[in-house]
Amino acid sequence: MRRVIAILGVAVVLGALMPSRPVIAQAVLTERYEDAACGFSFQYPAGWQRTQADDRRGQAFVTGVTPTLISFGPIRDVPAAQVSTEAIALALAAQQCLDCLRESLVWLDRFPDGSRTVTWIVSRQTVTLSNVNYPYLLAQFFLVDDGTARGLGAGGWTQAFVEFWAPPQEYRQRESEMLAMVRSLRFTRPQVACWS
Repeated sequence: MRRVIAILGVAVVLGALMPSRPVIAQAVLTERYEDAACGFSFQYPAGWQRTQADDRRGQAFVTGVTPTLISFGPIRDVPAAQVSTEAIALALAAQQCLDCLRESLVWLDRFPDGSRTVTWIVSRQTVTLSNVNYPYLLAQFFLVDDGTARGLGAGGWTQAFVEFWAPPQEYRQRESEMLAMVRSLRFTRPQVACWS
């Protein structure tokens, strides 16, 4: 019994000494973007500016002297009739090519968020601006929702992509904004097919 107590005591002490991921303060999101035609909306902090729309990616917003960018889209709906184990496996393999990121992977996480599951991958990238290479961190979020809000019915699902590009020195200070923006993403029934 003493041995068990001693082992538990050592585990508690070691646990207290282990570095932990810092608690991220909640960001204040005061602005809202809504796209009724494509069926989604999200919130963002004051100071972020909308960039030129990109049909492949959806909507992008940028802030900072050294650009920090977040883009929402594409969003794809998969009706129940099209959902299969093979389709899901192929989608996951295409999204989460961890082998492709072998040399640059920084962080991988998955968390539930209401009716959706979010996979979060952070990798090191190089961005070329005016013929100069800059190091960046790319956070990619792959959201899978039950599709109810977009009218898919039982068994369907909605898949959304969010990318966040930040200079390494600004990543931590922007992380709470990024996570709050991703969590603020809401779906509605689309009026048109915005992505194929």
